[in-house]
Amino acid sequence: MSAGDYCVKFLSTEKSVRSEAAKSLGKLGKAGAEAVIPLLSADDWVFRYRACEVLGLCGCREFADRLIPMLSDENDMVRCCAAKSLGIIGNPSHVQYIKPLMGDKNPYVVREAHRTLQKWKR
Repeated sequence: MSAGDYCVKFLSTEKSVRSEAAKSLGKLGKAGAEAVIPLLSADDWVFRYRACEVLGLCGCREFADRLIPMLSDENDMVRCCAAKSLGIIGNPSHVQYIKPLMGDKNPYVVREAHRTLQKWKR
C-alpha cells in the first residue's frame, strides 16, 4: 500500500482505521512524513491531528520544525499531539515553543507539554 493509500484511510469514520493508517505511515519514515505534510493545513482537525501523530511516529528529526505552528492550533487535540510528537522528534532547543503550553486551558495539553519538558529536563 502506498503512503497516499494510507492517507485516504484518514477519511474513515472508524477511529481504529485512522489510527492504523497513522501507524503504517509512521513506519514508512520519511516517505510517510512527506505524505502528511500537506495535511498540517487541512480544514478538518482530525487530519491535522493525524499528520502531527505521523510526524512523531516517523522519527525523522528534520520534520520537527513543521510541528511548531501546530502547537498553537485552534484545536486542543492537535496542540496535544503536536507537543507529544515534538517531544519524540524534537530537541531541547524547542523548549521555548513548548513552555507556553504549560498554561493551556486543556489539562491533556499541559500534561504532554510537561512530559516533553521532563524528557528534555527543562
